[in-house]
Amino acid sequence: MSQQVGFLDSKTPSEIVAISFEFNKVLTTIDTIDSVVISVVSGTDSNVGTMALNAPVKVGTIVTQLVRNGVDGNMYLITCNVTTGSEKYSLAGYLPIVAYK
Repeated sequence: MSQQVGFLDSKTPSEIVAISFEFNKVLTTIDTIDSVVISVVSGTDSNVGTMALNAPVKVGTIVTQLVRNGVDGNMYLITCNVTTGSEKYSLAGYLPIVAYK
C-alpha cells in the first residue's frame, strides 16, 4: 500500500469543493473505492462525519469526493483508499479550513 500525503487548497466552512485523488502514478486501473475517510488533525469537530457529501466517484484512475462544512482554523486529513486486484493503495491530503480566502 502506498500513501502520499500533500496539502490541498484551503476551503471556507460554507464552500462545497471537489477533492480529487489521482492514482495514475501508481495504477492504470482502480477496481474498487474502499473508502474516503476524513479525520481531524488539529482542532475539534463533533460533526466531521458530515463533511463528505455523497459517495466518491471514480473516473479512470481519479477518485473525486465532494467535501462540505468544516470548522474555521481546523486541519483535516482526507484519505482515499482503493483496491486493484489484491493490492490496496492510499492517497491523502491535508485540508485547511479558513473563514475567508
